[in-house]
Amino acid sequence: RMDDAEAEAQRSLELDPDSVAGHNNYGNLLVALGRFAEAEAAYRKAAALEPDHPAPYYNLACLASRQGHHREVVPLLLCAVEFDPAYRDEARHDDDFDAVRNDEAFRLLVGAE
Repeated sequence: RMDDAEAEAQRSLELDPDSVAGHNNYGNLLVALGRFAEAEAAYRKAAALEPDHPAPYYNLACLASRQGHHREVVPLLLCAVEFDPAYRDEARHDDDFDAVRNDEAFRLLVGAE
């Protein structure tokens, strides 16, 4: 069914190529498929379309953490948190950040104890 989901996501983007949510959601699907480079491109497209939308930055931070690009996590997550502070609490509990959970900058950003 993932093939069907991908086809629908692509069709949605053909109908509305400037949809931030469409590119962001397509990125989420690509992560689920293990296609990280394509997911990153989708998130970056979403961020380029609406630079003050927090979700693409949060998802880029998650992806960076999962891929071992730990130096990229805090700057990306900071962008998300600056646009929507609720992402601070979400990151505190998100398993995607397990690889950086003990990083001092990450802990300061999310307010970890």
